[in-house]
Amino acid sequence: MRVFAAAGVLFGLAIVAACGEDRPPVSDFSGPGPGPNPGTVDTIDASTDPACTVVPPDGGSLDSGVAPCGCFEFPFLGDVPNIYFVLDRSGSMAVDSKWTTVRSVVSNMIGRIGVRASFGAASFPNAKSDNTCGAGVEQMSLRRGDNPPKLDGPVAKQFLSLVPTLPGGATPTAATLRALTPKLTAFTGTTYVVLATDGGPNCNSLAECASDQCIPNIENDPAQCLPNGTFNCCLPKNGGDVNSCLDSDGLVKAVQALKTKGILTYVLGMPGSVAYSSLLNEVATEGGTARKNSTTKYYRVDGTGSGALESALAAIAAQITGSCTLRLSTPPVDATLLNVYLDDVVLPADENEGWALVDKTTIEVRGAACKRIES
Repeated sequence: MRVFAAAGVLFGLAIVAACGEDRPPVSDFSGPGPGPNPGTVDTIDASTDPACTVVPPDGGSLDSGVAPCGCFEFPFLGDVPNIYFVLDRSGSMAVDSKWTTVRSVVSNMIGRIGVRASFGAASFPNAKSDNTCGAGVEQMSLRRGDNPPKLDGPVAKQFLSLVPTLPGGATPTAATLRALTPKLTAFTGTTYVVLATDGGPNCNSLAECASDQCIPNIENDPAQCLPNGTFNCCLPKNGGDVNSCLDSDGLVKAVQALKTKGILTYVLGMPGSVAYSSLLNEVATEGGTARKNSTTKYYRVDGTGSGALESALAAIAAQITGSCTLRLSTPPVDATLLNVYLDDVVLPADENEGWALVDKTTIEVRGAACKRIES
């Protein structure tokens, strides 16, 4: 019997196969292979494919009680995650074309991940509101990614067509997450928020703050707004606006509320957000996605080009879609005849550096191969 399947791993493909009396070598597979894109699922017709010739191993008839050779697709994508992008399109995102870069990179990532996830997107502030502090709204409703994955597939194109092309306005991050919470919690399956921002959250009309929590002071803009200065640029008597106070508490509480509902929040800190590193670290920690073994708990993007953002977003996507556990819908007839492939390379049946069948329907990839999937 031969069994083929595509695994939900980022930029990788795992295939499980079995046939013959011994573990078959890679060259023993003469049927359809992995598609041209990572994650492609090839449907194999056991009645017509030469690799799936139905011949009982004892040469007898099919009703001899011996399992015939056949081909089956093992669906490894049982719990397809929801990846929901919440994107800062405030006025500062116009600097160095950051907003253009974000739109392009997110679209490409949606194309690369494809059917391995469902995607939705919102941006803030509300592009259709005259209020620069208007809470962001959904632009792309949740939908399954393209199969096969494709950079310019329909869903990737839909993202570009639905998300605003121009940045502008303030940064109502907390208000946006609160507004989206009922929608996010209504989704079926596991949902992750990917929050990308280049500055501190503001737009809390009830806020009061000292100069060290006033965004114009933090960013020294304009010149009289000195960091920790005695002139508080958020005070109305100084010509300021309380909406410019850093809404730290509101943002932290918003991600905490999502986490209590089982929704984790990943944080992408775009160029310009370094002054808010401490807050973004706290948001990542309270959102349940703090990076391990790193002083920077969120995903910091230092370059203004697409490469740095692509690397950070790929690392997040790997955490969400990359799994070393492969659950089979049907137990193999003979587990001793199983092979596991990663990117067309056979992995050894080794409990430490390869793979192991831990029960009748669960395969665990271990060692260096697992680290490769997760990274």
